[in-house]
Amino acid sequence: MIVVRYIGLLLFFCCILIRCNQNPNKSHPGSDKKNAFIISKPINAIAPISIKLNVVEVKITNPFQKNSSKKIDDWAPPHTHTPIGGLSGGLSHINSFSNEQGLSLSSIASSCLDRKGNLWFGTYGGGVNKYDGKTFTVYNSSNGLANNIVLSILEDAKGNMWFGTQGGGVSKFDGRVFTTYNITNGLPDNIIYSIIEDKKGYLWFATKNAGVIRYLPDTSTLNNYVSEFTNKKNIKHFTTDDGLIGNAIRCIYECTNGDIWFASEGEGVCKYNGQSFTPYNITNGLCSNTIWCITQDDGGNMWFGSNGSGVSQYNNHSFKTYTTDNGLAHNIVWAITEDKNKNLWFATEGNGVSVYNQTTSLHLNNRDSTSIFKTYNTSHGLSNNVVFTILEDNEENIWFGTYGGGVCRYNGDAFVTYNAKQGLASNVVFSIAQDKNKNLWFGSYGAGITMYDGKSFTTYNTN
Repeated sequence: MIVVRYIGLLLFFCCILIRCNQNPNKSHPGSDKKNAFIISKPINAIAPISIKLNVVEVKITNPFQKNSSKKIDDWAPPHTHTPIGGLSGGLSHINSFSNEQGLSLSSIASSCLDRKGNLWFGTYGGGVNKYDGKTFTVYNSSNGLANNIVLSILEDAKGNMWFGTQGGGVSKFDGRVFTTYNITNGLPDNIIYSIIEDKKGYLWFATKNAGVIRYLPDTSTLNNYVSEFTNKKNIKHFTTDDGLIGNAIRCIYECTNGDIWFASEGEGVCKYNGQSFTPYNITNGLCSNTIWCITQDDGGNMWFGSNGSGVSQYNNHSFKTYTTDNGLAHNIVWAITEDKNKNLWFATEGNGVSVYNQTTSLHLNNRDSTSIFKTYNTSHGLSNNVVFTILEDNEENIWFGTYGGGVCRYNGDAFVTYNAKQGLASNVVFSIAQDKNKNLWFGSYGAGITMYDGKSFTTYNTN
């Protein structure tokens, strides 16, 4: 059970840094057209599965667990939240859907909201599912997708969808045709953990064991990019020989200044400034050589969450590490999120979440690091102390996905718990997203996905 849990976590958090909403007006520099071997399959050759959803509503009473909402102590981040309406009225609806209504597999590996408002869900074995608000459309290997395990999803500036897979390389979908890039036509590895598009229009692919690929797509064709992988035109393959920190890259993050950070498994991190790589590891002050997550705060500082050694803050000159000795809830940090009020939230493995208030910390003595963290756990109303993911919604509520406790909403004053009793697909929640209509989506491992519109839960799975 522990092995399954950590495999799922590894795959999920390598996909959490996907940048789904790129500037549609951003242009890519062109290049000379070259002919190369590509794997393309028109979608109209094998039609995707498209099924209209039929809703079944089940009313439930007593939607809250006993004591699921608790008042926290006197300390709280300096802001007030507007609560989301819904289950507080004592009545809710559960809308249940089976595999006959659309979702191809109940284990969600990745997700992306495109510019048209479609939600894309990558699964562990069921291909990719597109939801347009009414209908699920399933694309899998029979339609041209490289592999049915989809670990990462990106929409590029031209509106193409890119899918990084487990064992099939990467597929690009232009709305009509899948084009697959894999080891047979120049891709160095068929396992793609993370994909981003940088400010210059380059696509970056993080591989399991072969470093990273930087690709500038050819925009000279009218309807489709030309594959340049075989002749290496516009392709650059970076490995440790080029200064990359390690060849097993788990996530990629682009800073506001255009620098790109890479987190490796066991070797530390490195920064690429467009010309060269600068490596950082424990000898430079980084908390650990295994980094799960990266984020940049409003002040430009970089934050790195580790697998057992706390978090490190990098101010472009030096590292400062915080652990449980400094007040951090736990030394395993799965996710870091900055809210609109510049508070940093840390999701940890076994003691809930910690909040770091940057404004407050500026006025504290550096030796008094404990005071800059506040920890919330089950004693404060959090439903479970293992927290995988954090999201701030449009109403400035903070949502926490947990291992066994469902999801919690924090409105600045109290925690409210939503779990399987209220209609959540599973009490294990790996991911949270919000769509353009302010609906919240909760992804699970093995139980499908749940949508919450502020009043009702709608669960999609294969049961």
